[in-house]
Amino acid sequence: MKKLLFVFTLTILTIGMAWAQTTINFDDASKWTQGSGSITSYQTDHSYNDGSFSATGGPALRQGTTVQDGYAGALGTYSWRLRDVSTVSWIITISSGGVSNFNVDIRRWDGSPSPDYNLDYSTDGGTSWTTVTTINNSALDNSSNWKTFSGTINNANNNIKIRLKANGTTERIMVDNFVWTGYSGGTPTVATPNISPSTGNFYSPFNATISCTTEGATIYYTTDGSDPDDTVTEYTEPIYIEDTTTLKAIAYAEGYDTSSIATAVYTFPEITEVANIATLRNQPVGSNVYRLTGEAILTFQQNLSYHPKWVQDATAAIYIYDTAGKITTAYNMGDGITGLIGTLSTYNSLLEFVPVADPGPATSTGNPVVPEERTLASLTSADQSKLIKVYNVTLGATGNFTTGAQSIPVTQGETTLTLRTLTSTDYNGQPIPQTPQNITCLVGQYNADIQISPRFLADFEEAFDIPEGSSVTIGSDIVEITGGNANIVTGDIPPVNNGTFVASNSFILELFGAGPWQIEIQTTALWGAYYSQGAWHSVAADIDGIIGFEVPSAKGVQVPIVLGDQDPTLPVELSSFTAVLTSDMYVLIKWIAESETNHSGYNILRAEKKDLATAQRINAQIVDKGVETGTQISYSYTDFEAYTNMVYYYWLESVSLDGISSYYGPLTVTIGDPTQEPRPPEVSMVTKLLNAYPNPFNPNTNIRYSIKDPGKVRIDIYNLKGQLIQTLTAEHNTPGFYQIAWNGCDANGKPVASGIYMYRMTSGNYSSAKKMVLAK
Repeated sequence: MKKLLFVFTLTILTIGMAWAQTTINFDDASKWTQGSGSITSYQTDHSYNDGSFSATGGPALRQGTTVQDGYAGALGTYSWRLRDVSTVSWIITISSGGVSNFNVDIRRWDGSPSPDYNLDYSTDGGTSWTTVTTINNSALDNSSNWKTFSGTINNANNNIKIRLKANGTTERIMVDNFVWTGYSGGTPTVATPNISPSTGNFYSPFNATISCTTEGATIYYTTDGSDPDDTVTEYTEPIYIEDTTTLKAIAYAEGYDTSSIATAVYTFPEITEVANIATLRNQPVGSNVYRLTGEAILTFQQNLSYHPKWVQDATAAIYIYDTAGKITTAYNMGDGITGLIGTLSTYNSLLEFVPVADPGPATSTGNPVVPEERTLASLTSADQSKLIKVYNVTLGATGNFTTGAQSIPVTQGETTLTLRTLTSTDYNGQPIPQTPQNITCLVGQYNADIQISPRFLADFEEAFDIPEGSSVTIGSDIVEITGGNANIVTGDIPPVNNGTFVASNSFILELFGAGPWQIEIQTTALWGAYYSQGAWHSVAADIDGIIGFEVPSAKGVQVPIVLGDQDPTLPVELSSFTAVLTSDMYVLIKWIAESETNHSGYNILRAEKKDLATAQRINAQIVDKGVETGTQISYSYTDFEAYTNMVYYYWLESVSLDGISSYYGPLTVTIGDPTQEPRPPEVSMVTKLLNAYPNPFNPNTNIRYSIKDPGKVRIDIYNLKGQLIQTLTAEHNTPGFYQIAWNGCDANGKPVASGIYMYRMTSGNYSSAKKMVLAK
């Protein structure tokens, strides 16, 4: 009798253990453990622990009873709220006792978008998972009310796990009242087959695989949606799926009850192909799937939970919002991506492309990412997500950029928009620029507000009136700078030396950068001068109307500049400077000085084009003696070596006592018809030694002469010691003007030293000598 009583008692206890249920309602505040942040903030490491039960993961938070969408947020005091991101993975662990079956209460936050979670379990500690059901609007009866979901596991293993895992774009859900029954013994059940991949939309063919964690299990499957048994096809190899298919599987094993049926529904949605982003942007928003057949260039991306990317082509740009992490290929900025597949949605008027598949490896790399130059006033919704550059804008905030997103007024002229900072950028926490900026940025929109968002700290650059390498018009003149940048500033311009100088333009440049700075000015003025290091420096315009000069490197450089038709730095004040043609076809140059300060004398320079750099001095000695009449001093010089049918340009070089030269001119003299062959002037021919030209020279000069009668000519060249160093000869059959070139070498071909040399001409009874100077 005692033995029977013992057996009966044991049977009752066993039955009690088999059907004992445990309920976790999450209402005990002492069993909650706060994770990395506040318990009411989304974290992945909050937890609830009660005996063999534990729950953690997410991102998730502790939800109170606050009503949402008409229903309480918790059935008791607290529940879990899972976040609406694709990375959610919230896991319950039953550490001992196994699980026969379980149920859990779930409700949605609201229905837009639809929740999309798989309810899974694992009997091997999380190595493999079996899906019980999918939690979405349909499963929730399109209601935000609480609904109970159940599952059967029938496994005695320790550390059985039940999981809620987001499939992609999803809404928030609340989880409460988890109930499970410990393993009841008896014949075990074969683990439900695991089908991979699970239910979802697909856009290219793939192989599906089926596995079972029960050792020795045989799997059977169907692809027509019918329930399988052991009479249908046995699974032995991956199953090729290329169109919409419902795959079901069941597993058998000796000594086990048959498994539950696993189901995966593979849907191949219809895809609309579009050639470029502009066409894509014009398609309807919603569930329609689009494939961009053209290549899009990646202009920016961020490593955030929603994997944002910005792409553009020659027609438009678009923002990629990838909460599901569908794009798994790693790309670099400048990569070309072809075959993007996804849907379109909007977020407060910003058009978003939501990918549904990975497009695969980049189809090109290293594409230049060149921003389009725009004004704030020109931006519209059609420019969304474009990479642009705006110039000379100011930011209406002080202090530092915040670490989170921040809205700052940005102004250009009469237009003010919003600069919306991005999170997780290198300018977060940096000082907000207080000077005008040129900004490279992405165009965004929030409702009706057009916004711009810089990508990096390097996207900010200080704005300048004259950026390096750019041509900027000041008045009627065009200024270009290399070696740095410049701003046009106000201030006093120091007086120039030339009292008669009238400026056609004047301005002050403040120079930025390391320098030295090369400044070129395209102008109609003949002269320019710049004030640097305490003095004026004059520069003549070249034949192309360019005045160019270099400013040495220094800090805090401001350079006054004046332009006009006279040399602004002349120490001499001229009241007259003329050049006229005489009756003998010579050029008579005259000038009158009203005053001379610190003055040495004058040189006359001549060129055959309007370029001072090509002009040569034609006077042998400096002109330092004039005729004084009252306070005026008159000078003249005759150019005997001008040819007819020529245009000559003359400059007057004024030389100060300290060796500094300034210039007047040029004066233009036309002799005869410049379209005809140049020739010496037609005057009475005589036998005569003319001036060498050029003189001084280095190393060559031409010794000129005329002969009245045909005959031989001999030119002897002597040094100051009277030593003959070279003899040049020629013979002419007709009278005329001639010249012999001397290369500055002696009779042995050796170059002679610098100095004064005599050259003597002998022809018949004529003999004459002149001086010339070799200046190396």
